Amino acid sequence: MHGFRFISDDLDARDVLSQRITNAGPRGDNWFRIENKAGATTADLFIYDEIGYFGTTAAEFGKTLQALDVDSIDVHINSVGGSVFDGIAIYNALRTHAAKVTTQVDSAALSIASVIAQAGESRTMVSGSQMMIHEAHGVQMGFAGDMREMADLLDKQTGIIAGIYAERSGKDAAGFETMMREATWLDADETVAAGLADDVLIPSKTDDNENRSDPGLEQKEAERRRQQAFVDSAQVQL
Repeated sequence: MHGFRFISDDLDARDVLSQRITNAGPRGDNWFRIENKAGATTADLFIYDEIGYFGTTAAEFGKTLQALDVDSIDVHINSVGGSVFDGIAIYNALRTHAAKVTTQVDSAALSIASVIAQAGESRTMVSGSQMMIHEAHGVQMGFAGDMREMADLLDKQTGIIAGIYAERSGKDAAGFETMMREATWLDADETVAAGLADDVLIPSKTDDNENRSDPGLEQKEAERRRQQAFVDSAQVQL
């Protein structure tokens, strides 16, 4: 007595933001890169998609993760969420990987994507990014018993997710269940205050990037110094 059943952690977020975020990032073999940094190897993984069948599945993510022999993994997230089961599988795969894992929310970590964001030893929200948490959501067709069974299952999934938030934040799971009941949206600073991130990153260019952005910077600086030397010389003569 099960009828048709579908469970997702993605509710209003898909309607609100899917057109802007879904399929916006690297796909297939292009959704990750590996770089050597200061003698260590780092892999950058991008979850710029829905979680589950229509986007990033736990199966494909797990295969990619298992193949990585690196010292650290930086996971970039911009996702409206999706399948609870795929999302928790991705979270656990990251938590148990031998490499040091950091997570960074580049724009949105909504629904089950907010759980994946908890997988990092270090969890960062980029300035302007958001996180949204809410109860598990599902679709059920069948008899009255099927509906009651589905409701119990959704409550259990919500409790599991709240437990992950509590474990990673050091706060009470009941408080997160209350926030999830209201579908709570958090900006970057509010996410840190809630214990669901460690810090906020304000994007800025490095000195090298600034120099590369203006090829004539050295010439301009040399001209400025020449003009200043002329002024100083004139002042001395006066």
